[in-house]
Amino acid sequence: MKDRAKANFLVLFLVLSGAVTMSACFSGVACQPEGGSAFKIGKPLLHAAATGTSSCASTSTSTCTSGLTPSNVLYTVDPSGNILEYAISSTDGSLTLMCQPTAIKTAADAQLVVSNNSSFLYAFDPAGSQISGFVIGHAASEGSLTPITGVAPFMITSPQGAALSTAGLTFLQADPLGRFLFINDFNNSLVYVFTINASTGAIAAATNSPFSGLASSPTFVAVDNSGSFMFAADPKDGEISILNVSATTGALNKNANSPFLIASGTADFPHFVVVHPSKSILYSANNTSITAYTFDASGALQIVPGTPVSTQTIEPGMLAIDSTAAFIYSTDASTGNSGIIGNTIDPTTGAVSQSLVPNAPYAPIASALLNTVNLNLVTNPAGPNLYSLQIPPTSTTGGVVDNYPITISSGQLTPPTTQSTLAANNNMVVASVK
Repeated sequence: MKDRAKANFLVLFLVLSGAVTMSACFSGVACQPEGGSAFKIGKPLLHAAATGTSSCASTSTSTCTSGLTPSNVLYTVDPSGNILEYAISSTDGSLTLMCQPTAIKTAADAQLVVSNNSSFLYAFDPAGSQISGFVIGHAASEGSLTPITGVAPFMITSPQGAALSTAGLTFLQADPLGRFLFINDFNNSLVYVFTINASTGAIAAATNSPFSGLASSPTFVAVDNSGSFMFAADPKDGEISILNVSATTGALNKNANSPFLIASGTADFPHFVVVHPSKSILYSANNTSITAYTFDASGALQIVPGTPVSTQTIEPGMLAIDSTAAFIYSTDASTGNSGIIGNTIDPTTGAVSQSLVPNAPYAPIASALLNTVNLNLVTNPAGPNLYSLQIPPTSTTGGVVDNYPITISSGQLTPPTTQSTLAANNNMVVASVK
């Protein structure tokens, strides 16, 4: 069971880290903005209020909409490396592809992260061992992206001088205070740190980066809301590493309480971690459970009574907490499944409910998405919506993004009645642009 679960997790991680990509016919299409010239974007979705159309291998029609002024924008990347901008409706959380004034490109397998109060968007290309950065437009230019001077792109090398992609599986994370970017190296027990210029968004390698020997095999990492601690999930050793983060330099060192071996040992290894948006509580997705931990000013973890919560035959993958912090959702990474599960969060203790929210797990609406890779979950920061990115196993055109409205009273999700045509190929991030 343990070996099969680890194999399933590594497949999921390979896709998330960009080591597995999908081929695509997304060569880019022409979209005509209001009062402007045509420009190249990636394959977007169908819209009734279209401003332009094109075809992909004569099989699909692609359009975008101009003049949108959203408060929040969802970003993702299509299989051609175009960064797509989806306006989030303030009414119902639905997504509409925005026409961009200029083409914004990165790698097809790039990982995105938003930093510094939604000021900057960074795209990490594992295969190219580089980071590109963009200024996020606010006010009258909601969601638009402009390349950051000095980050075009920022090249990364391993301590041996090799490209980062040869060093190990990697994933990008941002400091919640907008000071640093972090990239973990799963195979070589390294964590790379980059400082962010708060004014320009330019990045630089932190002194003594990358840091070694702090976590055995870090997969996903999470930084607490104060920016003081980094928590790294280690599925290889079944533990969570606790790292201290320097407020001035971003330097990392092992916390005195590190590592924390989860209660069930390596048979229930942790592979994903996320921090509560307003409390000193960490959640880990394990092989067969979800665990909540409190931590204090020392960074020491303590398991919240009532957890870990068994997920039985479901293997929780990535975790996402809704905008009210009342519910926590997870992808189902078990073999043959691709649905979504959800649990309630105790508003006082942060404990996770023993039972799932009503009608969970939620299977994909389209049979073509069964047995798919459920790549990413993101919640709407301004409303009750969960967005799921799924890639069919035989896809040649990347994945799709589905919108699941959340019932505030129970956490129940309302699956879409028809399959979405929103294009995506890698992770999704949301920025507040007002």
